[in-house]
Amino acid sequence: MGSKKSPHHPDVDILLPLGPAKLLSASGFKRSGRNFVRHGHVTVAGVYFRTSQFGANTFQVLLSVFLPAHHELVSGRPFPSNPFPGKAVALVGRDVCAPRETGSDSPWWQISFGIEIEPMASSLTLALQGALPFFDAWSDPAEVRERLLSGGVPGAPIHLGTAALASLFLHAGDVEAADRALQESALPTALLSAVSARLRARLLAQS
Repeated sequence: MGSKKSPHHPDVDILLPLGPAKLLSASGFKRSGRNFVRHGHVTVAGVYFRTSQFGANTFQVLLSVFLPAHHELVSGRPFPSNPFPGKAVALVGRDVCAPRETGSDSPWWQISFGIEIEPMASSLTLALQGALPFFDAWSDPAEVRERLLSGGVPGAPIHLGTAALASLFLHAGDVEAADRALQESALPTALLSAVSARLRARLLAQS
């Protein structure tokens, strides 16, 4: 039997309304459960609170930029109406890490028994606020493509999606350049074969 949700047994669902959800709502995100989504002109921004298999008092905060062409190229499936990690393939993402007194960061936030929930909600809200400019930097496909072509490969805590450059060329309508980028992406053979087949089908459809 799961623990009862209360201030005495707090978890992420109690934490969210105390600041994080209000910040994301004010930033244009719509909430669905623990997922917050904002649709842009081309890309979709997502903030997802992923809980541990051991309980909702331990969670990660994932920021993702989704480009439908990237999801469809890599997965072979239509882009979902409610994207979140595990259901949609992100073009680029990052963690919002929990601050540590040692100076190192962890991707996992832990709500311990007896913790004061309001200060933790404030800490998470501030961390989110500092991370939200990630979306401004990575949501324009043309800018991201030029950045990657110029050697601006993201470092930690940014996570670049599989075959991202190929997808960006595909989005721009350059299927031949997408295929060249794909061949240089060092994908596992089975995935490379499947993605290449989807690109060839796109090329034939344009001819």
